[in-house]
Amino acid sequence: MLLFRAAAIAATLVVASAGCSRGRATAQAKAPSGAADEKPEYNFRFRPPGPAWTRQDPDHIDPGAKLAYARSRPDLSFLVYVSRPGTEVAGDSAVASWKRQLEAQATGPVDLSFGPLELHGLSGTRAVAAATVQGTKVVYENWIVARNGWLYQLLVWGMAQDRKALHDEASAGYAGFELIDPGARVAPVRRPAKRYASKDLGWSIELGLPWMEWGGVQESVPAAEYGATCGDASLLVAAVPLLGHRPPLDVVVPALLLLIDVRNGEDLPRRPVRVGSWSGFELPSQRKIGGRFMQYRLWALEGEEAALVAAEWRPPEQPESECAEPLEKLATGPGQRLRPDEAQRKEVAARFFVEVARRLRASGRAAESAAYFAEAGALAPGDPGHLLDEVRLLKQAGRRDEAVRRIAARLHGAPCASPLRVEAAQLLADLGRAPEAIATWTSAFGCGYRDPDALSQYLRFLERQGRLTFAFHEAQAFADPADLPRIRGQLAAGDR
Repeated sequence: MLLFRAAAIAATLVVASAGCSRGRATAQAKAPSGAADEKPEYNFRFRPPGPAWTRQDPDHIDPGAKLAYARSRPDLSFLVYVSRPGTEVAGDSAVASWKRQLEAQATGPVDLSFGPLELHGLSGTRAVAAATVQGTKVVYENWIVARNGWLYQLLVWGMAQDRKALHDEASAGYAGFELIDPGARVAPVRRPAKRYASKDLGWSIELGLPWMEWGGVQESVPAAEYGATCGDASLLVAAVPLLGHRPPLDVVVPALLLLIDVRNGEDLPRRPVRVGSWSGFELPSQRKIGGRFMQYRLWALEGEEAALVAAEWRPPEQPESECAEPLEKLATGPGQRLRPDEAQRKEVAARFFVEVARRLRASGRAAESAAYFAEAGALAPGDPGHLLDEVRLLKQAGRRDEAVRRIAARLHGAPCASPLRVEAAQLLADLGRAPEAIATWTSAFGCGYRDPDALSQYLRFLERQGRLTFAFHEAQAFADPADLPRIRGQLAAGDR
C-alpha cells in the first residue's frame, strides 16, 4: 500500500488548489442518494456526498488508491485504499502504522487522536491527524475498517483552516461507503518465498518452500525490506547503508533493533555471529504479540558498507524443526558505497543514523556523533530536527564557523517556504549571525510560510536587536490580519 505517499502529496495539492479558489462516534451525515461508484473486485461501493465532489484518476494522486474524489471551496481530497491481509487487523495497529507513515513525511510532530466509528454495520476506527507537510499545515481524517480479510482506509485531507468543514465532509463521505457483500471473505494472497537480493547493500536470502512471501510486512513493520511466513513462524529483514561510515557495534546493535521496535536491546543476552565478512550478535528474546507469546531470534550484523537486523519468531509450540533455521539462510557480500541521495529507503536510514548519533552523544562521544547527525540531515533534508542536533554539537565543541557552513549547506536547494528555513534562522541567531538570520527568516515568510509561533519568535529577535521599527514592518507584511492588533500591542509594550 502506498498510503504514505498521500501525506507528501497532500500539501502540494491543497496549496495549489487554494491558489485557484479561496467515546463511540456516531455518523451525523445521511447516506448520499446519488449513483454509486461500484468496485466489485474490492467488494465496496461508494456514493459521493454531493455534486461538489468529482471523480479523479487515482494515478494522479496516489497509484496505491482504488478510488479518488476531490472538491473545492473548501479544497478537500478523498481516497479509498484497499488491501487484503487475509486476517483481521487490529484498529490500533493500523492507526500506529498510519501514524508512522505520516511521521516519515511530516516536518515536526504529528498530532493524532482516534476512536471507534460504526456505519452500515461496519465497525472501524476513525483517526484524525494534523501535521506540517512541505511547510503547510494539513489535517487528515481516516476511517479504517477491517472486515473478513479486507482492510479499507478512507482518507480525507485538507488545509488545517478547513478542519470543521473537513470533518463534516468526511462524515458525509463515510456514510456513502458500504460493502457489496458484507459476508464476502478473502484469504491472504500466498506466494512461495523467492530468493531476494539487495545488490546495493550486499545481502541476500533464499528460504524456499514451505516459506511464503509476506506481502504486507511493511504495514506491520515499516522499516522492513523483506518478510516471509511459514505456519505461525515469521521472518523479516531491515537493512541500511552506512554511507562510508563504520560506527561501533555497541551503538549499531540497539539502533538496528529500534528499527523493528525492539527497545530493550541492551538488556538481551547475546552471542557473536559472523555471516561472511559481516559480524554482529544473535539476541534471543520473548515478546507478546496479539496476546500470544512468541520466541524471537534476532541477528544484528554490520558489514563494510551496510548493516542489517533480521528477526525470526514463532510460538513455543511450533517445533524448531518446522521451517527450520531461516536466519541461517542469510548470505552477505561487499555491497556498494552509496551517497545519501542514492539510498533507496531514506527515512529508514535517517532513523538509524539519528539513533547512532544520539547514542554516541549519550556515551560521551559527542565529537563523533556530529557526522551521523549530518548524514541524517542529508537523508531527510526537510526535517529541521536533524540540523538542530548537528548544530548544537558543533556549537558545544566551539566550531561555530563550521556550524554556519553546515546550515548553509542544508539550506541549499531547500524549499523557500519551509520549517527548515525557520529553524535555520533561529540557529543562525543563536550563533550570533544576526544579518544571516534575518535574511533567512525574511525569505521563508516572503515565500509564503505562515506559522504564528515562528513569526513571534522572529519579531522577538528583532525586538532584542533594537529594531522595533523593522519589527512593526515585518509584522505588517507577514502576520495574519486578525492577529495583527495583538502583535502590535506586544511590540508597543516592549517599546515602553
